[in-house]
Amino acid sequence: MGEGPFVSAGRPLRVVGVDENGYGPLAGPLVVTRVVVEYEGEDPLEDLRLAWFPTLPVRDSKEVFRRTLRSYARGEAVALWLLKEAGITPRSTRELWEVLTPESAQDLLSGPWGLDLPLPVWAERTGEFPDLRAAVRIVEIRSRLLLPEALRGKNKHRMNLRAFLEHVEASGAPWALLGKLGGMVHYAPHLPEGTQIVEESRDRSVYDTGRVTLAFVRNADSRLLPVAMASVVGKYVRELLMLSVNRLLGHDEAIPWASGYHHDPRTRMLVAEAQRRGWDITRP
Repeated sequence: MGEGPFVSAGRPLRVVGVDENGYGPLAGPLVVTRVVVEYEGEDPLEDLRLAWFPTLPVRDSKEVFRRTLRSYARGEAVALWLLKEAGITPRSTRELWEVLTPESAQDLLSGPWGLDLPLPVWAERTGEFPDLRAAVRIVEIRSRLLLPEALRGKNKHRMNLRAFLEHVEASGAPWALLGKLGGMVHYAPHLPEGTQIVEESRDRSVYDTGRVTLAFVRNADSRLLPVAMASVVGKYVRELLMLSVNRLLGHDEAIPWASGYHHDPRTRMLVAEAQRRGWDITRP
């Protein structure tokens, strides 16, 4: 399980990891996910480095989900394993939305995101993975969805940061490990009055609000275990939603025919098809 320098704190330390998926695409939702874990240690920035867990299948979601059916099957197996560790065992996407993203569940029951898919979609089985509880215990996983209509006319960066901070507040954790937002270095103006700056650099920006330590870390999804977990689950959520709109528009390929990203020529075709259906799935 790796040999990280864990130092027992005498009681479990609760840590929340937060990451986003889909910040830059042309189409589809922005997904912000939190994973709350507990472990025995004192310094999450060191103790929960992903490098200490080489046998776990958790990585940056861009590595886990590649554009092949085999990769999607593996990525789904990992995401469902993490969800199961948090006590979430959905049989369909409808059940998943009701537990994972309850604030958006009603919005996902119709329109382009409304296809209720039986789970698993790609994985034949959830897979056999190492015992995660030997290192950390997953307490909670939740996602917040910023659908295209919610982002139009708004400052996407500000809404994204707000979603990050709302996740931290909802977790009740005294430590938060967060992905950096667009290379941003100075977060203090957006944090509660009285927040103390511990460190601000290109690599990481750390703050003490008096209630929680916030650490915004560059490439956190490939460096810190809870953030990598959030990245994988968030990517799974986004890919399920993109599969919904693709299939409702007649593209029944095993994985989403159009990814929603600018570099994918099929994305603009999908956007045009959606508009003819009366759906605007584009983003600001």
